[in-house]
Amino acid sequence: MPLCKPRPWSYWKPRSKCARRGLFKDYVLDRLAEFRRFYGEEEGFALYAEQVRASLARIYRRLGGLRHRQLTGLLEEALTAFRAGDDAGMRAFVRHFLVEYYDPMYDYQISKKLDRVVFRGDREAVLEWWKTRLEGA
Repeated sequence: MPLCKPRPWSYWKPRSKCARRGLFKDYVLDRLAEFRRFYGEEEGFALYAEQVRASLARIYRRLGGLRHRQLTGLLEEALTAFRAGDDAGMRAFVRHFLVEYYDPMYDYQISKKLDRVVFRGDREAVLEWWKTRLEGA
């Protein structure tokens, strides 16, 4: 796979060859490392931080004012520490974001599509279900 220059989300093409990612990468650290590798330490961090801020701003309406302010505060504190090499704040921000926004949104979206669910289970159960379906085809 070619080495691709990371870009702010507004320029990122999710279907491009450069968008392919391993599922188990440490996204927070690896993404920042990519920005720093291509843009240098300071500019790379600034672009990374701006990308995360812009992503949060895009979901302002879905979060509501209070949750957006809370997450923005957490993010700014986390970015300050992250610049100095402490990733604990960014991990806490991501965890809070997942619990406060992503998980409820996922639950809401999946609840609207329950009639289309043909199988539920953990990772191993789903893999086994697919395996038996493909073998029977």
